[in-house]
Amino acid sequence: MSQNQLRFPGPQYAFGCAAMLAALACQPIHAQERSAPAARTEPTVSVTSRGIVFSSPDASTRLTLRARMQNLVEIATVSTDDLAAKSIFMAPRRVRLRLDGSVYDPRLTIKLQLSFSRRDQDFDDTQAANVVRDAVAYWRFNPSFQVGFGQTKLPGNRQRVVSSGDLQFAERSIVNNRFTFDRDQGVFARVDRQLGRARMNVQYAVSLGEGRNQPTQSPGLANTARVELLPLGAFTDGGDYFEGDILREPSPKLSFGASYGTNSRAVRTGGQLGTALWAPRSFETVYVDGLFKYRGFAAYAEFASRSADDPITTRQGSANRYIYTGTGRLLQASYFLHSWEPAVRYAQTSPDRAIEGQIGAVVQEHKSVGITRYFNRHRVRLQGEITHNATRDPLSGLRASNYLFRLNSEVGF
Repeated sequence: MSQNQLRFPGPQYAFGCAAMLAALACQPIHAQERSAPAARTEPTVSVTSRGIVFSSPDASTRLTLRARMQNLVEIATVSTDDLAAKSIFMAPRRVRLRLDGSVYDPRLTIKLQLSFSRRDQDFDDTQAANVVRDAVAYWRFNPSFQVGFGQTKLPGNRQRVVSSGDLQFAERSIVNNRFTFDRDQGVFARVDRQLGRARMNVQYAVSLGEGRNQPTQSPGLANTARVELLPLGAFTDGGDYFEGDILREPSPKLSFGASYGTNSRAVRTGGQLGTALWAPRSFETVYVDGLFKYRGFAAYAEFASRSADDPITTRQGSANRYIYTGTGRLLQASYFLHSWEPAVRYAQTSPDRAIEGQIGAVVQEHKSVGITRYFNRHRVRLQGEITHNATRDPLSGLRASNYLFRLNSEVGF
């Protein structure tokens, strides 16, 4: 299909899908209100704090429908001295529908997630509207072991596996943006083990390495593994997978994680993300992270490193395209004050010598201060953020800096 033939799904497509799902949902609800049999002989629909739940009479099929939207305003100044607006972004950042739960057998679970906003569809890099974010089915062999097949997030860095609907800031950090694994198509396995009071989670995935909804373009595969150790036991209500201690852990909780991934003959600058390379390249990425929560205080740290033997690709008459090799550091802390949560973040990415001198291969540093007002935990919230953005060219020594102002709202269920 040529570029001219591509059609981006407009708002009417998203609204049409939402209306159709709502119509399907409302009919059983009304039917349930008219007649409430003593015994469960009919499918049921209920509205809970976690979404709209559809259940078969025997509960072997139990699906939860969720919807959410994020509206983002982002203003970048010309510099730290000139506060005039250099760019303004104002649009729905994320508009998503999600369906997950068990099908036919409680051991068979699915996750389906669709996105409808342009910036959420990888459109600028691929020139294709990637509506499908997650489409994966899992089979749980026992309470500790499950295997999945389809498309979903790789077991990468913690900030990536945390949902964008559970973040303390409007966007993930520049460390995540440079080095994350993101989503891919493949086979996924997870083992959870209780070790006395401690808990250990091990995840592994073998995938195509090209990102979501991409045709196979190279014979290489990606291998990704992650290990998490929780020495003080499990977090309250899965609190190691949402940012901020909004549940105020009554006792200290810790989680240490490490991820390692290889991508053989990748065809995009970020492996699963980014523009197309002029030639395939192989690289490896290492992530180490730690999380602490206690009585409203939360602290998070992350270190990333990526390396490749020959990261730069060339094409006559065009700018070079390359794998960003180097390191990244992230520190983040917050304190929950009964619906209000101030947070601070420091993030830095540094290229290694192999890509110095390439366009965009600069040392970048973010210093951010944010405030979140929670109305219904992470489901309904309002966020404000000020970030000092600074860059330095490691070869020329040229420096530049400006401010980013962000206002983000999250409304969903």
